[in-house]
Amino acid sequence: MLKRIPESLRLPGLFIFARLVLLVSLPLEGVRGYGDLHHYTWQGGMGIPYLDFWVEYPPLFPFINRLLYLASGGVEHVFETLLVLLFTLAQAGCLVWFVRLEQRLHPQETQHWRAWVYFSLLLVLPYGWRHFDALAVYCLLAGMGLYLEKRHLQAAFAIAAGVLFKLFPLFVLPAFAKLSWQRGEIRRFLLMTALVLLLCGAVYGLLFMVSPHYTAASLASQGSKGSWQTVWALWDGNLGTGSFPPTADRTDPASARQSAGNPPRLSPWISLGIFGLLGVLLLLRSNVHDGLGMVNFLTGAWLIFLLWSPGWSPQWLLFLLPLLLLALPLPVSILSSAALTAASVLEWPVLLSRGLNWGLWYTIPLRTGLFGLLAALIFWQLITRRSPPPGG
Repeated sequence: MLKRIPESLRLPGLFIFARLVLLVSLPLEGVRGYGDLHHYTWQGGMGIPYLDFWVEYPPLFPFINRLLYLASGGVEHVFETLLVLLFTLAQAGCLVWFVRLEQRLHPQETQHWRAWVYFSLLLVLPYGWRHFDALAVYCLLAGMGLYLEKRHLQAAFAIAAGVLFKLFPLFVLPAFAKLSWQRGEIRRFLLMTALVLLLCGAVYGLLFMVSPHYTAASLASQGSKGSWQTVWALWDGNLGTGSFPPTADRTDPASARQSAGNPPRLSPWISLGIFGLLGVLLLLRSNVHDGLGMVNFLTGAWLIFLLWSPGWSPQWLLFLLPLLLLALPLPVSILSSAALTAASVLEWPVLLSRGLNWGLWYTIPLRTGLFGLLAALIFWQLITRRSPPPGG
């Protein structure tokens, strides 16, 4: 009977079962842990996001959050359970697309070690059920898979949804562009990109028409957070997290623009020029002629962004893990994923949740060094890859 179940669905089914066993065996406080579930409950009870108050996220999740809050009747434990189930389903979907991508990109590997490692990390990492990032990761992986399957219309909808959850899936578009250029399919890419921008622009345009002040404040809120949990934050003397203070008045659009922490000693716009140049070099020098090259390019661009970014949130690891496991040689992908997972968990929740902010002086340089080494390895792979022979 097991053989009748498609291979791409076996691990996700096992994941849902194992995750549910884990969750039902934990007390409610254990499920909440040090994540944002309580924060989502608080926002769900404030009213309609973007219309009644500003919110620091793109609009898709806040509206889903509000609908689930209404569906739960405002009962906190029911609402949080619905959120956890939604995030669990999203991560199971991530596994579906990861397995399909692994089979496409590494057909010579038959043991599926990458999928099993990804399964194990998703199962134990609490970021997956305490934060909503898994929804955007699902859209990113689905968009990549659909694009490689030449289902460009569906890929455009997936990427647009991902951008409306988090802006990070936008990084896949340059990777699509590079592959499309080398395959002579640039027209399809341009049409797909136009659809992504049209969908996202329509959503934001409607919100600006209905509630211009709260929409503008929501967009501006991320730029006011300053630096956190990066080498730039250490230089600025900011040893906190990227969370907004609970005293922030969400009904006052001006409060979204109030800076937190010390001002930057080096403007991110100045450093953007340096890291932007690295991105341009990656774009020009890389050899992207197949799906694996595309994933390598996306991983390299994402690592360059993380090296530049004034902030880092541990749940962003959910975006990085599937890319590393798909892009790098198997031993390196496993070791790097394990090292970054250990560093992230040590940082949050082990140290920061206990007020041991001095630990950032150790975890941040370690993580940044790993990012730099991995970016250099990805860059080398992209430059030295050879195009297949004509007709090969």
